[in-house]
Amino acid sequence: MHAVVISDRRLTVNGKLLDDESGKMFTLTCLDARVAFAYTGLAAAREFETRPWLLKTMMDAATHDPHLRPMLDYLRTIATATFADLRLPDKRLSVMCVGYRYDGQINEIMAMVSNYDGFGRSPRSVAASEFALEYSVDGPSIAAGNVLGAEIAADDLESLQELLRSEQVPASALVGKGVEAIRSAADRLSSRGQIGKQCLSVVLPSDASRPASPGYHSEAASNVMHGLAHVEARGGPQKVFSIDSPQLETHSDERPIPLAGPQLRPTAPCWCGSREQFRNCHGRSGG
Repeated sequence: MHAVVISDRRLTVNGKLLDDESGKMFTLTCLDARVAFAYTGLAAAREFETRPWLLKTMMDAATHDPHLRPMLDYLRTIATATFADLRLPDKRLSVMCVGYRYDGQINEIMAMVSNYDGFGRSPRSVAASEFALEYSVDGPSIAAGNVLGAEIAADDLESLQELLRSEQVPASALVGKGVEAIRSAADRLSSRGQIGKQCLSVVLPSDASRPASPGYHSEAASNVMHGLAHVEARGGPQKVFSIDSPQLETHSDERPIPLAGPQLRPTAPCWCGSREQFRNCHGRSGG
């Protein structure tokens, strides 16, 4: 079994593009769980920025009780207090959490902390005064069509659900279809430019001894590979810490060495400019 989370990387403020490479997801390991978080809604305004605030809040939560459910309760409480002080016309925020809890057996976990959205319900246009926590153990594989803020088209959602119903489908197929669905949503006029095509994914195996597998999905050749932020909340000698938005960058005196680029047909020329077929160049490792 594995959990898959995918998010675009576009950051908009007041409807204007600010950054197309802003990380909106991270993984967290605590005493009884390993999960991935992604958020949608308010990303930045004035002196407030959601990503660093969210990472810090989850680290603070772990110092009180490093188990997943109490940490999510803490996030709900702090989010309500923090957003009450924000003087903004639109301060909607939803934080999704997906992964596994370990308490003698492996349980699938899906949770949402939100002031305007919920599992199986249409999102509100106005933020509520308090955040709510919905916490599902061994619940449905897909809670709603707008899990990451992108209103996924009905045919894309149906294809995702069909893949999820098949136990033999590899995680790479789910990631590929999920990225495709987000990019299709980005092309629709209804997205109003708020959904990007640069994406980040993570595959979390249910076996906690196996590492998580992050993926960076770029639409253009780039010598920068963006990684996944992480919160380590198990305590121990390292205590509680976070790694925020790691990245790998290559440099060359002759020309940039691409680390990421769009997926191509196997026989197409590789996007790195090597003049080799994609399958014989960067396509060997999946692009």
